[in-house]
Amino acid sequence: MKIFFKNRSSLREGSRQKEYGVLGHVVLRKHYAEGSRSIFFLNARIYERKVEFPSISYTILGCSYKKMLNSRVCRLLKTSATIVFIDHSLGGGANAYFDIEKERLLGEANVLRVRRIPHRCNFHCELYAGSEGHSIDVESYEVLERIFASMNVSKFIVSELVSYDALRMLDILKRVKKGRELLFLCHDYHACCPSFTLMGSAGEYCGADTDMQRCRACFRTLRLAQDDWSNGVLLSGAESVESWRRAFAEFFACVDKVVAFDRSVADIFCRYYPHISHKIEVKPHAVPYLRPVRCGMGKTVVAILGNISSVSKGSSVLQYLDDRCDQWGGLDFILAGECSAPLRNIRVLGKYRREKLPELLEAHGVNCVFIPSMWPETFSYTTAEAMLMGLPLVCFDLGAPARRVRSYDKGLILDRTRLEDICSSISGFMDKLKCGA
Repeated sequence: MKIFFKNRSSLREGSRQKEYGVLGHVVLRKHYAEGSRSIFFLNARIYERKVEFPSISYTILGCSYKKMLNSRVCRLLKTSATIVFIDHSLGGGANAYFDIEKERLLGEANVLRVRRIPHRCNFHCELYAGSEGHSIDVESYEVLERIFASMNVSKFIVSELVSYDALRMLDILKRVKKGRELLFLCHDYHACCPSFTLMGSAGEYCGADTDMQRCRACFRTLRLAQDDWSNGVLLSGAESVESWRRAFAEFFACVDKVVAFDRSVADIFCRYYPHISHKIEVKPHAVPYLRPVRCGMGKTVVAILGNISSVSKGSSVLQYLDDRCDQWGGLDFILAGECSAPLRNIRVLGKYRREKLPELLEAHGVNCVFIPSMWPETFSYTTAEAMLMGLPLVCFDLGAPARRVRSYDKGLILDRTRLEDICSSISGFMDKLKCGA
């Protein structure tokens, strides 16, 4: 007897059904809905599970069972003031921000960090209460909303919505706010465009274009990743630019404060949402100390710092330089980090421990740092770290790095449209510094 598997993609939003059958006749059906799962055998319900805060209810062959969440967790969520911190699980500066800010937030209240896990289609929540830590896995948006509604929330902080069904999450936050403080952090431009780096479909920075006709044309061919699954995750449920901007405009009307980490970022957000100008606070990141680097003034060794994971981060720029090593002249390039593009001539040092960065750069004779980002970064930790270490610093004419480098006495800003000038410009800049000009 051959058993086959057939999957129906959906019954309604948030639901799906799988059927197992024999010779074309359905024998076993699994039905998944928001917050519940039911299993039928020959059309008779044999198992049902419903998820409700703070318990999970089971019905098996007509007998009911209930599994409570950890009683300590329930008590903390329902009675203790808690900050809900909405984050993603994709790494980068936003996750580093939480690690730096966690202790400060714990000085105000307990903290529940919520992160979307795309490959598991659920949410991983970490509850921090003083020295305690608890983990909670939540299966659906519906259950997550019930948990929020049942908690003693003092503040919602929206740090990242990339990888969420973003518009659905905005609706949830608007419903559960109920007078609680709501903060939005501008770690990227996700609220302005599903392409959160503002890199258009042509693979270049769009200039923060707000013309809806051009935005529609771009969105029709926009891809944020090569494979379909990753592209879908990064698009965050976006169906059109119009619905995206309309939903965020309505959401910002409910937000109490919008925090930008550089004035250039606040300016871009206000181009898309002028009505939030009175809510924006510019507050640069707190960057942990790094000691100054002792650098020689012999051969110029240019370091690129961090994970250059995409075109927006500068992978195409490194590829361009790598392919033209004969044009480096008196320069040498190294990458303290990793790159998504294969490099043959630029030395790649791999991941490093941040606190060991000064020693690493000194060991390789580094006396200049180059930031190759091709999007308007909202802060750039590597820019701040290079300045803390007192190193000459070069970047393109974009975003927060360029705004800060303009007032740095050892800074150089390059034209991003003229990659052919990178080596000659850095050589001339370093020659002047070596001569004390």
